[in-house]
Amino acid sequence: MFDIKRIYVKAEKGDGFRVLVDRLWPRGVSKKDARLDLWLKDIAPSDALRNWFGHDPRKWPAFEKRYAAELKGKPGLVEFLRAKERAGKKVTLLFAAEDEARNNAAALKRYLANGPKMKFPAGMPKAGSIAPEIELPDQVGVWHRLSYHCGGWVLLYFYPKDNTPGCTKEACGLRDYFPNFKKLKAKVFGISVDSVQSHAKFAKKYKLPFTLLSDEGRVAVRMYGVWGKKKFMGREYEGTLRTSFLIDPKGKIRKVYKDVDPAVHAKEVLADLEDLK
Repeated sequence: MFDIKRIYVKAEKGDGFRVLVDRLWPRGVSKKDARLDLWLKDIAPSDALRNWFGHDPRKWPAFEKRYAAELKGKPGLVEFLRAKERAGKKVTLLFAAEDEARNNAAALKRYLANGPKMKFPAGMPKAGSIAPEIELPDQVGVWHRLSYHCGGWVLLYFYPKDNTPGCTKEACGLRDYFPNFKKLKAKVFGISVDSVQSHAKFAKKYKLPFTLLSDEGRVAVRMYGVWGKKKFMGREYEGTLRTSFLIDPKGKIRKVYKDVDPAVHAKEVLADLEDLK
């Protein structure tokens, strides 16, 4: 269930997951009183749209349409909130505007309920294709867009779950060889459907020096075709297939690693980087 609420109204336990969806911090509200679970400023309307609207009721219908067009370009953020709601959590969208009926949180709530659902490509992207754009939060809540990191080599490695034996071995292997990745000016991003909080604990426990991205909305795993059927002890279920993608400075996938061996993956990727650079 999605709800909206002015941030100036006292926080209550029944609010569930409290997320501020304004671009600017509300005046006169302390972080303690706000009791936020998340400040998702990047999902707010652009400065240009916000200034054009100016909370003029006559512009409300046009504002909703223009804001919806902006939201179509932010599927990762939209699906992140939908995933929270699908998980059975009440999600309260917080805003500062005085008009409680015509504001960006009200428009966002309507879009989350009725807006288009994201369409995903069939299959896994191949070597030679452009890497699909993704936008996800890291272990400290900072959002990253893949295109922000263009200009250098990027390793996206998808793994099933934090703190499991294979995933821990893979992460620690990449940690131990991380100085070699830095020398080659290559960035490393681990991606799983675990939460930001889970990533924070995993990264701290094993002193991981690279970024872990949380894909709770299962957007990236489906964009890259790594969400599929798996078997364990005779039981079939859906999960993340251990797969990595090596992306060059121009945003092109140069190597796809399927059925990754966690014990040797770091050395394998470094050898390829040396050959490709």
